[in-house]
Amino acid sequence: MRFPRAEDQLSAAGSSRAIPGPATTTLAQGTSIAYSGALGGRPLSKNPPFSSLYRAEAPAEPASFLIGVGSQGEVRFSLLQHSSGDQGLDDVAAAHLRDVAFVAAEAPMTWGFATFSWGGDAYGSASKVP
Repeated sequence: MRFPRAEDQLSAAGSSRAIPGPATTTLAQGTSIAYSGALGGRPLSKNPPFSSLYRAEAPAEPASFLIGVGSQGEVRFSLLQHSSGDQGLDDVAAAHLRDVAFVAAEAPMTWGFATFSWGGDAYGSASKVP
């Protein structure tokens, strides 16, 4: 029976290459959006302030979208992958993504993820108009 040669257990951890984490932008009063995948390191050229008349009545899960960004940086596709559990918050996130733009790139389409983590601005009393 043959056994693999003995190695220091930590040598494997030190030899792996670093993978950049998601780029995160705080939008307003605690709500943030994290871009990951191929969009994690791509800078934003347009990041409008986050605002909504809609407020959730109960705590919500982060909302995650698969987004497709065209070569000019425009968000062309936005597909809900994980709902916040509140349709109004999901709609607010989708509307915000329509106004976001990334810097131009050579690739005709770049896919990545956008995850909204809701802060204090997503809760409380306000109009229930999504």
